[in-house]
Amino acid sequence: MSNERKLCVQAAMCSWREAQIADRDQWRENVLGDLFAGHITPFIGMLQKTSRVPSTILWENVAVRINSTYRKLMKNKLNHRQMESLYSDFYFLKKAGGDLFGLKENPIKNYLKIGEELSLNPSRKTCCLYQKLEKDVEGIGYCANFPVRNKQEKMERHRA
Repeated sequence: MSNERKLCVQAAMCSWREAQIADRDQWRENVLGDLFAGHITPFIGMLQKTSRVPSTILWENVAVRINSTYRKLMKNKLNHRQMESLYSDFYFLKKAGGDLFGLKENPIKNYLKIGEELSLNPSRKTCCLYQKLEKDVEGIGYCANFPVRNKQEKMERHRA
């Protein structure tokens, strides 16, 4: 039995929507609203109720994945228009109101980071609870951005 987990999505079962360049802003708002308010927010709510993990941790986990996606995209050789779209989409999501998520407030705005901000401050604000897993699949004991360790290191440097 393999320990590797994969998510397989059958493309034929997905309805794909192409962005209309003339109305890209409206398209983006519709797609992201459908994604978050229609799917991710209900999933986070159910996961929070079932696991009793605070929603702030769950939402930061979502933001960490978004940050990772943007970090990977920025490593590509993008032309000026592509880079503008990338930043425009990022800041749209960071500045979005809670209605995009079906909530009173944007639950990921404080966790989204791009470019230099992400490089200078990669630490999480909440703990992802990786260290509590029964089996440490990656053999690291805790995640690379473990906030408790990072806070302890800062306090030790401050005392020295």
